[in-house]
Amino acid sequence: MSLRTIGIIGKPHGIRGEVTVRWVTDYPKTFQKGDQLHVGDSGKQLTIESIRQKLAKGKTLTIIKFAELNNPQDAQKYRQAHLLRSQDEGPSLQENQYWLDDLAGCKVYVAGRQVGIVQQVLDLPANVVLVTAMEAKDPSSSVLIPFIETYIKQVDPKNKKIELRQLPQYI
Repeated sequence: MSLRTIGIIGKPHGIRGEVTVRWVTDYPKTFQKGDQLHVGDSGKQLTIESIRQKLAKGKTLTIIKFAELNNPQDAQKYRQAHLLRSQDEGPSLQENQYWLDDLAGCKVYVAGRQVGIVQQVLDLPANVVLVTAMEAKDPSSSVLIPFIETYIKQVDPKNKKIELRQLPQYI
């Protein structure tokens, strides 16, 4: 079974074992009461008992009560744990859509010539960035390529290939 990270558990919230969750998915509204989420590599599962949004200090927080967590001490044990769900349980993708984490490992090309390999994908506030090991440079170093139309020409995650229009000038 293939699992995908969808969130990270934050601080305990209240006295009933609720936790805040920082989503790392584009589809946070697809979760509902009764859904089971996997916890990191532990093999444990948590069942959503309730889920709600709360506005605090200008930010919207997601607060989840898991059936297995009943007090702040239980909740604290899972702080910073990654929540995962099976790829089969997620929303189906339309044509020309893909998961950002599927881009890791893609070969990067410019004008048909391979120039590097995506090591990691960062979803930053301004835009998504590809952390790329460039073949012409020191293999242990990497460069950041903004995942924006200026640079990205075509994405083919099935064949692990990303074609760039151009390299950023700073490379």
